[in-house]
Amino acid sequence: MSSRTLYVSVLGWSGTGKTTFIVKAIEECRRRGISAAAVKRARHEADVAPEGKDSTLYLEAGASSSLYVGDRSLVLFAPTPPVLDRAFYERHFEDVDIVFLEGAEVEGSVRVVVAGAATSPDELKRRPGECDLLIAASPELVGDGTETKVISPNAVSEILDFLEVHRGA
Repeated sequence: MSSRTLYVSVLGWSGTGKTTFIVKAIEECRRRGISAAAVKRARHEADVAPEGKDSTLYLEAGASSSLYVGDRSLVLFAPTPPVLDRAFYERHFEDVDIVFLEGAEVEGSVRVVVAGAATSPDELKRRPGECDLLIAASPELVGDGTETKVISPNAVSEILDFLEVHRGA
């Protein structure tokens, strides 16, 4: 097995089950002894710096960034860089086996589309030929001629097996 970090871009429309999938996948990673991390890419401003708190006050005073360090975790408040490429994520997750990127896509990532209640390929965020794995209850969403693998959302162990093959490649 390669020690290279595997990046998994998890894509899908709002409400399709992306977060639920990532949580189950991380739990399965933990069960298997695989280190995992997750990124949530939002298209709106993060609401994690409460008004009046020290970290927020530092930023309002003009600090370029502010680091909050607690006993069990830390939070870095910094401006979003203009480019969120693979190199950016590699700097933050250098010792992690698998990084799940919800709503983000980076070069060389395994592209996973979560179908939710979709009943036709037109309802998906990406068409089956534009992803490596489709998480869907209905395998009929992938027509003939595409190599996209379809796995049920309840088959988390099988999904992790699929990702492990890519991590070892």
